[in-house]
Amino acid sequence: MENENTVSALDQIKEKSAAGFVVHESGLSAEITEEERSMVGEIKGEKGVYFFDPNTMAPRYASIMVNLEEKNYLALAAETIRNDSRTYPRTTPLALFSESSFSFTQETVEIILRSFQDKPGFEDIEKCGASNGAMHLFSKKYLDPAQAEYLCEWDEVGRAENQ
Repeated sequence: MENENTVSALDQIKEKSAAGFVVHESGLSAEITEEERSMVGEIKGEKGVYFFDPNTMAPRYASIMVNLEEKNYLALAAETIRNDSRTYPRTTPLALFSESSFSFTQETVEIILRSFQDKPGFEDIEKCGASNGAMHLFSKKYLDPAQAEYLCEWDEVGRAENQ
């Protein structure tokens, strides 16, 4: 018989999601039922399954949190850049990765940039720059270089000059 003081898996997931966190399957103090599982979002990471409440956390944000939890910074950066290029379309400011929610160190950012050049699977990730010196990244799968340069310049310089 389940202890009356035991918080359900669903309640744990809802509480953590409302606070901005995903919950690893091993972090649940109660087993998740099939009914509860049907009510939550689920992401398979390299280190197991993570749960989140889709009523308080967007799947994209949950994916970011899983990659941060697993310290999979390269995949997180590539996923963010590709998502920005495909969805909006826009380039991704390199400075974004030093801000929250990412909070990457300068060393981590430099390692990621080198990895984009050296590791297979990231050939589509390119750099572009604005006239103010800001660097952005984009995916050639979704943006051509001329379009990326234009969007970068607009984001960094043009928008402010036209307000």
